[in-house]
Amino acid sequence: MSEKLTASILIVLALGLSQQALSQQQTPGLVYTKFAASGPEIWRVDTDGSNSRRIGAGADATWSPDGAQLAFVKEVDGNVDVYTMDADGGNVLRLTSDAADEHSPTWSPDGSMIAFNSDRSGSDQIWRTNVESGNWGTIQST
Repeated sequence: MSEKLTASILIVLALGLSQQALSQQQTPGLVYTKFAASGPEIWRVDTDGSNSRRIGAGADATWSPDGAQLAFVKEVDGNVDVYTMDADGGNVLRLTSDAADEHSPTWSPDGSMIAFNSDRSGSDQIWRTNVESGNWGTIQST
């Protein structure tokens, strides 16, 4: 099993997401990463497959539980950090700024926290950040 897949599984377990919580998530469409010459881009498409459009630069996008925002990762100046943006691509906010690379962001069921994988402590661990305050800490060692 790949390290990213293992980390993603642990993030889901660490946040206590259940199948019921996932099925109740209000997503206004699907998001995916498209690899362009300029770098990875986040694209959105309606659930019926129509209206495909680019909404920003980045990768690993995931919807907030209320469908109003996306968490994603983006590389800036050689550093990959976690960001959020509105569903239309506006109001981009950088949540992490550590020299280590972060990946696999996942929302908590109530939308107050985002968990992600990082080796900022020297080994891969699951970290979480509060969306409102920006406070962060570890959840699980891998």
